[in-house]
Amino acid sequence: MGTLEGRKARTSDRMAGRWRDSGSTFYTKAPIKEDERVSDNYRLSIVLPAHNEESNVATAIKRAAEAASRLCSDYEIVIVDDGSTDATADVVRAEAAENPHVRLVSHDKNRGYGEALHTGFRAATMDLVFFTDADNQF
Repeated sequence: MGTLEGRKARTSDRMAGRWRDSGSTFYTKAPIKEDERVSDNYRLSIVLPAHNEESNVATAIKRAAEAASRLCSDYEIVIVDDGSTDATADVVRAEAAENPHVRLVSHDKNRGYGEALHTGFRAATMDLVFFTDADNQF
């Protein structure tokens, strides 16, 4: 098993500032430089389920686009509007008009978080799929 950037690390006890062996191995990589992409060899779908996120979704889209563009050149941001009663879909449409990587998928009524995720996964067209919520808690 290889390591990223050649550094293999053990689970960190950050409070004490030292490494401890808990049996879980993970790999670390230095932060991505502003002008460095991780890879142009893969394609990434970011799925953001949203319900009544009018005040949050534009920021979530911008943050997702910023992160994705630093990781790869071919990506999409799929926002699933899960039957919102506010202007979530309108905000997403406005963002999509400005950014060709943004797509809106809408439920006519609220079907719940799990169904919004399933819809987003089915709508995703790229090789890799990542999801997070559209409420900017990430």
